Amino acid sequence: RDLVEQVGNRATFNVNKLLFDRIVESDYYKHLLPLRGFQEITQEASDRVTHVEPWSAGTSRTPSTAWVLLVKLFECKLTARQVNSLIRRRGQPLVRALGFLYLRVVTDPKKLWEWCEEFVDDPEEFNPAANPDLSMTVGRFVMKLLQDMNYYNTMLPRIPVPTERKIKAFIILLEDEQRRAADNMHALHLLKPGAKIQVLSQVTLQADFLLKPGDKVLSELWPPSFSPLPVATFFFFFFSPFFCPLFFFILYR
Repeated sequence: RDLVEQVGNRATFNVNKLLFDRIVESDYYKHLLPLRGFQEITQEASDRVTHVEPWSAGTSRTPSTAWVLLVKLFECKLTARQVNSLIRRRGQPLVRALGFLYLRVVTDPKKLWEWCEEFVDDPEEFNPAANPDLSMTVGRFVMKLLQDMNYYNTMLPRIPVPTERKIKAFIILLEDEQRRAADNMHALHLLKPGAKIQVLSQVTLQADFLLKPGDKVLSELWPPSFSPLPVATFFFFFFSPFFCPLFFFILYR
């Protein structure tokens, strides 16, 4: 079985001790004891979960349905296939949120970005909070899990500093990519074979690259008559015991 490795406290699954004790003492958890299979638990989540805050609305003593079921998922020790089935369950964003919480709370922080990268701009809307007026996209929810330890006044496990810095660097690059994509929308009609473009690809910037069918465009697009000013300055991080940002290029034509 391709189990997703769990790390940290094996007794509480890295859940806040007070919250975990309330969960295992709750009548709902005891009611769920016969449920041991992944499909049974996810079906219960589909039927019963209305938000993914740790505590029930209006109380700090009664654990939420979502987090009781999350602990049941921890006990199941999910496979990669099962985690993927949770986080890719389109049309059921609350169940998807349980999958992302599973990853954030019990799995290796070094693998979080690998799991979450493709979802940080996911546009599906939902209400993760008990307050029905506080909606957000799945992508925003994932970003908050990656960046914030404080989850609805309950602390999530700490991400080691080197890993946290890497994730922040990836997010900076992603946000820059999203900005460029938005800026490029007005120039889409120019994107055709033979148009002069500039491509920003990871750490390489190529100028005056001729677009050919099948080439992938990753950055700003200009008509051939346009002479751009400097277009890209950003930094990447080297993660050694000493944190040191590197500003690596400014392009001139």
